[in-house]
Amino acid sequence: MDTYQDMLDRFYEEKPEETKKEERLEIPKPQTHIQGGETIIKNFKRISEALRRDPKHLLKYLSKELATAGNLQRSQATLKGRFRNYQVKEKLERYIKEYVTCQECGKADTKFMKVRGIQHKRCEACGARTSVKEL
Repeated sequence: MDTYQDMLDRFYEEKPEETKKEERLEIPKPQTHIQGGETIIKNFKRISEALRRDPKHLLKYLSKELATAGNLQRSQATLKGRFRNYQVKEKLERYIKEYVTCQECGKADTKFMKVRGIQHKRCEACGARTSVKEL
């Protein structure tokens, strides 16, 4: 029979590499500029890739939160209206808290999944599952 220490050592050896990292989620700062009556987020695709989320989902969230229309164009997003960089950044931080970060362990190693028609985010680090609002 294995001792507790043996089982613990085996657990840490078999643990996936991405969960062993201790670094914090690093997302690029939004690079916005106002052009006429529109706000353009130049590095939108890089932000969504860093969050491991579908750009359409992130854009839909930002559009709802900022009460405006938005569309994707290659690697950037365009929002109708004039928004300052801090406003976009604040909404991104809310998105991360609600749709990316695990409530149990605080890591950003989550993925979306549906269970009986309800959308959840499942943490790949600790296994926790939390329901999230549909957009």
